[in-house]
Amino acid sequence: MPDILQAARRLHAELDERFPWVVRRLYQPVLFYIEDHRQAVIFDVARSTTGPVSAGREECHLALRSDALWYAFAHRWGFDTLDISARFQVERTEDAGSPSRIVDRPGWTCASVPSSVTQAGPCGGGGSSGERSWTCWRLDCWVARSFDLGAGDMELRVSLSGERATEPQVRCMAGVGLLRGEFLFRDREVYVTDALARADLAEYVGRVCAAFGQRPVWYRLADFWSDEANVLEGNTHVLEEPNPIIGVRGVRRALAFPEDAGLEIETLARVARNHENLHLLLPFVQDGDEMSEAARLCRGAGWQHRIGSMVEIPSAVLGAEDLIKAGASNLLVGLNDLTSLLLGRERGPNEMKLHVALWKAISTVKEAAGETEWGIAGSLSAAVVQRAEAHGVPYVSVHYSELPSVLGASAMELSDLTR
Repeated sequence: MPDILQAARRLHAELDERFPWVVRRLYQPVLFYIEDHRQAVIFDVARSTTGPVSAGREECHLALRSDALWYAFAHRWGFDTLDISARFQVERTEDAGSPSRIVDRPGWTCASVPSSVTQAGPCGGGGSSGERSWTCWRLDCWVARSFDLGAGDMELRVSLSGERATEPQVRCMAGVGLLRGEFLFRDREVYVTDALARADLAEYVGRVCAAFGQRPVWYRLADFWSDEANVLEGNTHVLEEPNPIIGVRGVRRALAFPEDAGLEIETLARVARNHENLHLLLPFVQDGDEMSEAARLCRGAGWQHRIGSMVEIPSAVLGAEDLIKAGASNLLVGLNDLTSLLLGRERGPNEMKLHVALWKAISTVKEAAGETEWGIAGSLSAAVVQRAEAHGVPYVSVHYSELPSVLGASAMELSDLTR
């Protein structure tokens, strides 16, 4: 037994060094029953602990001999060897007919645990009748049961700005917390009035929705600042503003020029007919009255799915209950704008997002939300994400380009890292 615990400690130390807590926290503990010692051992990646526990054989996930478990802990190929030789048995599964799983070789793959109980299919789908679909974030470690996306206290979603996320990232996120529409038009240097750009928008959003299946995809209406919109081909509303960041942007622009916003909403409404998981976020909403007016605009343009609101302005924080009463079924706190406006500073480093004033504001939103869905988004660091979970934030939406720094993923595993 001491040799097993020593090997497990070495494995924990390497995992702690290689992977941030934000990733490790997602893994539920694995219970091993050691046959020749008649002892259960818990391996907890999130807490970096391994030790004996009081549990019977039927309460454990896997049953095996001590030499097999030591081999798995001591060698990075150890669980691959077990998988091939089947020197263990599956004892407990989370649902009837669903096997436990172990992580396979380096990369983004999972291997099923062979047993006399059931046969398993590929990670995320397939398999025998009644099998639950599992997903896994690749730790490049050698032992860890795959985690269910609902296993942690806080969901991780991804924010997209036109990137085409690969299947591994799609599998390992609980949805798209923020799809920023303005990036799709700015990249083409055209305004929402451009029919070809709207066709490309529909194709891209539809592809994202299909990739995420039943998981939510929250599209935010294009949030153009006036200086950005002024140079886009097809825009006929040129505005000269001394400070565009607090000017006619977000829903203010949509309400000022409803015919333009209507074209974008109508395009999304057509996509939504084939994708029930597509929902709409309204940007830079000031208060409940603005939310109500913008929601009427959306419904009038044919939008039938859920509508949420960004919370980026201090008045929206203080009026979060009014946003919900006006029809917002999801409140997404945008930390970039909110931090700047709360602190009276230019957008700056992510350390600003740890300021006590910001988290008091987030507490206000939390209290107002009650049972309403809510989360945070913005340019985030691992420290901010960790603070969010400690603060009881239900979900965070991480920019696709920041997955390497926040989650410890290799940038080589992310395609289209241009933003």
